[in-house]
Amino acid sequence: MQVIFERCAGLDVHRDTAVATVRSPGQRRGSRATETRTFKTTVRALADLGD
Repeated sequence: MQVIFERCAGLDVHRDTAVATVRSPGQRRGSRATETRTFKTTVRALADLGD
C-alpha cells in the first residue's frame, strides 16, 4: 500500500535566505494548494518563519 500525506512542507536553508514551501488540499476536490515564501536569515525573519 502506498502512503499519501495530505499536507507536507519543505525547507531550503541558505546563508542569506530560507525558503519554505507548504502543500495542502486545495479548494476543489483533488486539487492541491502550494504556498512558497522566502525569509531572510535574521533573527526577526526566522521568528516569522516559525510563526
